[in-house]
Formats: sequence, structure tokens, C-alpha cells
Amino acid sequence: MGYDPTTCFNSLRDQSLGPCPNALGTAVSYHCTDAQETNITHEYCSQNNLYYKPFKYMEAYDPSLCAPTEYDAKKCNEQVFDDLDHLVDYLLAHPNMKKRECWCCCSCMAYGTPIAIPTGLKAIEKIVEGEEVMSGALTNTNGKLTFTWTPATVTFSQGTPPTDPLSGIATTMVFIYCREDLGLISTEDQLLMTSAGTLKQANTLKPGDQLVTVDGEPVAIQSIKIGNWSGGVHHITAGKPFTGDINGHLISAGSFVVGDFSVQLDPTALGEKFEAGPPIGSTEYDKANEATKLKTGVYSMNGAAVEKISLPKNFKLFRDEALYIPFNAKTLITNEQAIDIVGNPNAYFRPYGNKSGVDILRYLFKLYKGFYPEYTFYLDWENITPNAYAFDAYGTKTVVISGGLVRLQGMYQEGLAFIISYGIASLSNPIIYNGPHPLPTIQADYYGMGLVMPTTWYTTAYDVSDKAIAQMKQFWGYISEENQQGNPENNQDFPSIKCRINTLMYAQMGGNLPACAQPPQSLLKLTGEEVGILSNQKPFVWLSFNQDLDEASSEAPANYSFSPEATISSVAISPNNNKAVIIVADFQENVEYTVTVKQIKSNTGSPLDPQKSTIKFTAQ
Repeated sequence: MGYDPTTCFNSLRDQSLGPCPNALGTAVSYHCTDAQETNITHEYCSQNNLYYKPFKYMEAYDPSLCAPTEYDAKKCNEQVFDDLDHLVDYLLAHPNMKKRECWCCCSCMAYGTPIAIPTGLKAIEKIVEGEEVMSGALTNTNGKLTFTWTPATVTFSQGTPPTDPLSGIATTMVFIYCREDLGLISTEDQLLMTSAGTLKQANTLKPGDQLVTVDGEPVAIQSIKIGNWSGGVHHITAGKPFTGDINGHLISAGSFVVGDFSVQLDPTALGEKFEAGPPIGSTEYDKANEATKLKTGVYSMNGAAVEKISLPKNFKLFRDEALYIPFNAKTLITNEQAIDIVGNPNAYFRPYGNKSGVDILRYLFKLYKGFYPEYTFYLDWENITPNAYAFDAYGTKTVVISGGLVRLQGMYQEGLAFIISYGIASLSNPIIYNGPHPLPTIQADYYGMGLVMPTTWYTTAYDVSDKAIAQMKQFWGYISEENQQGNPENNQDFPSIKCRINTLMYAQMGGNLPACAQPPQSLLKLTGEEVGILSNQKPFVWLSFNQDLDEASSEAPANYSFSPEATISSVAISPNNNKAVIIVADFQENVEYTVTVKQIKSNTGSPLDPQKSTIKFTAQ
């Protein structure tokens, strides 16, 4: 039924933001309307239309109990009020208290979910405060659950309307299917009553778990599906705020017994009645439910038969594959490196439904679009591979960020900003750059950090880049030692991780490429010989090289010596091949000579490779 305080808390902490307490003075919700509910709050959260978008409020705290940057609702005696007038009055009456900023999250059961009311059933989104719903009290007699249902007044009713399916904005929801006449669309944190008398969050349920109906009937879950929901969501609270006793806070939703919204805000207060577990999408969940997993986000007791179950309108399964990425797209890391990160036990990926980084990424997309309007940016949320892609398709420069990258703990705004900058640089054409396109990896690192980041972030670029480098170090640190080494034979496309970090630091400080990132010099090499006799009966040797030759240095007789000695009459570049010279000298017939070449260069300035500067031939 929607909003998850844990996700909000993690999102705020990830951004180094202090969470507001709720109106009761305890930090169990962090939900904006639990602090100060104003018109601007609703307008702000509505226009962003994203859960967990941070919104700034003001709170009072006791500076003698904790530091200004320390947030602990009870320790700091944090107080938040429903309007600023009450906050000002409180501060005037308590001179020992000071004000400071705190942060809450914008925020629910799917539209159309039938809720039991005294006269029958009513869609949840049509229930308003002051109306009555049926609330339950649980009795557990030797494992048999029974419920007593009585009317209770709704004290809280709120939600968000449906979204445009084409907007790319959707809520991660769980579709729970028990049988043809019994199923439910629920947000991940909704608490459902099990046949054991415990409450479990929807995203921790698994096929085979037994839920209970309003009559106490146990029903087994046949399948669980997680996906995107573009329909509306809503939540309600029955009676007084939850203080630990679930009686009076159980409601009937689609014939299932579930906890109301106030229970969702602090499920740990249930004590032994709260049954925790790994969330869908986590490594732990997939390992525990390997036998029932059909594909990404789909688990079933009945195998492929689950595919025959019709999906609710507005519910779309996660794709089993990522967006189409051209085979020649530039990537942030190699496939082998990405596999290392996914398999590293120290790399923690937040579950599919935890979209705490999505709002940050959408902000970055808007920011970079302003500076680089010719680029298109995409989030491929369902792609679990932690990677980014840049490609030019049909004249459109495209940068794609995977969901796995956004869900990786430790990858925040600054790191994502650099990765977008890297993608832009990959497809750019810097004025002073004359190498291949798209830019090789190390060049995209250099120009992404040294050119794109300052262009976008301007005076704050250095501070943003500092944090970005730290986050990239951690990200690349999850790669195995073997796959951090790169390819010394191709340091441009496959640089070592150490060289990539050095390149970012050099670029941030305005320096040139470090030595490890310099393109390897293409050396001139002596590759072959042929001998013959000219029409005037003078013998010659024809020397071939791997590059076109510089005329001045290659036609200088002093740059060639022979053993045994021979006197050179002339040296000239072959009229039909700029990669060869013809040397005429007094060679003796059937004598083996060794020629040594020095100090010549190619027409582009490449020096001679000393390891490829001698060759033997037998004169005619």
C-alpha cells in the first residue's frame, strides 16, 4: 500500500540528508505529510510524481544533546510542527532549542482494491477521512486464526493518481496470485497476515507462503510477480495511531487480511508478529527461491503455467532482457568487469523497488540535457548489469544508464554525474583530439572529467569531481585484481583501473594525460628486402618499411651502413611505393650483407624501432 519508511531513510542517508521526525517526535516515518502538511508540499511532491523525493522542512532540536549534523529524533529531542507558526512559538518559548533543516520524503494499495466497510465493499481510493471501514481483532487459538470485525473511523486517507504509462514513471508493485478469484496488487512494503499469525511485507512473500482471508481461511500463494504499476495507489489508517497492538489496525483488502498504513510506518514495533525476510530482487531471495524463479521478477509454484495467468491492467512485468544496445556501443566497463562486480559479496545492490536513486538520475538527465541538447538519456531500470552505454543510432547520440548501476550502494549523484559525462565524451569530438571515434575508454575518462564535468557543474565542478572520483574508486574496486590490469597492448580501449583513476585525477586538475594513458607510439619498422641489378648493371637492395617514409631522413646515405662495408652511390624512395627505399652500392655478387638503418622516420614523425632496424641479404 505504498510508502516504505526504510527506503526513505536509506535515500536520505545516501544523500547525507537528516530525516525529519514525525508529528509524534519519533523518526519512524520521514513522510512529508507526517511533518508539516502545506500546499507547497503537495504541489512539490505532485509535480515530481516520484516516491522518496527529498523535501526540506525545519525542525527544532537541542544543541546541547547532539551536534548540528547529528540526527537522532530521541537523543536530539527533535520536534517538528504542522506549521511554521507553531515552530516559531516553540522556539521563543524554549530558548535552549535551535532550528535546523531536516528532510522528508514524498510518497501507497492499488486503485480499485476493495476494502470492507459496514455496508459492503468500497474501492480504497474512494474512502475519505471520517468514513468507517471494518477493522479486525485477531484471536489465535492453537494456531487457528479467527477475526472479529467491527467498524472503525478512517483517520488518514491519501494517495497518488494514475500516471501516464508512456511517462516512464511507475511504482514497483507486487502481484500476489493465490487462485482465480483471489489475488492482490500491493506495494512492496504492504503487510499481509500469514496463517502463522505474523505480518510479512509483500516483497518478502514467496510461492508456498500461506496468507489468510477475512474468514481465517489459509490460502497458499501460487505465484509472485514484481513489476511496474502505472495505476493509482492509496493508503488508509483505521482508528488511532498504531502503538504496537495490531487489533483495530487490521483491514480487509481484496478478502485478504492486511495491516493498515499506520502499521506499515513502524513494522518493527510488531515484535514477534513481524516476520522479516529478504526482498524480491535481492541475491538472498533469488538463492532461496531458485526452484520457483521463472525469469526476472516472476516466481511460481506451477512453473510455466503462471504465464497463462492474466495480468491486471496497468501492471507490466519487468523485462527479462535489457534494452537493445548496439554491439559496438561504448561501455563504462567490460562485461568481465561487470560480472566481477555483480559477484563481489561486498557490492550491495538495493532491491528493484528501492528507487531512491531514480530521482537523482532524472535530475541529472535534465541538467545535462540543458548543456548537451543533442544527446538523449535513458534509464534502463530492469538491467541488472552495473554498466553504462553510449552509442550513435540513426543520428541520435544516446547514453543509457543501467538500473544495476543506480541500485549499487555507494554510487550517488556525483558518481552518476561522471558516468553521464563519460558517455557524452565518448561520442564527442574535442577540438584538440585527432584519434579514433567513438573515443577510446581512457580518452572518454579524460575528456569526461576534464571537459564535460566543468562545462556542466562550473564553479562546483571540483567538489563534485572529488566525490565522483571517490565513488568511482569504490566502484572499480569491486573488480577482481586480474580484470583490473587492463591490456598493455591496448591501453586506450582497455586501460588498467589504476590508470583510469590517475587519468581522472589529472583531468580534474587540468593536466595532460598521465604517461600510462598516452597512446602507444607507432614505430617505424624495417620489414623486408629484395635485391637486383639495374639496367646499367649496378647492383641494388630494395628495403621495405611498415609506414610511408620521410623523404629527407630516408634518402640520407649516412643513415645506412653495411657489413661487410659497401660504398653507397644513391638512396631514393621507390617511385611506386612510399614505404620503400632503393639503395645502389658496390655490392659484391653472392656476398651476404647486413644493413643497419638509423635516424630515419616516417612521414608522420614516428621514429625507427631499434629492434627492427637491421636485415640480411645476399647481393646479386
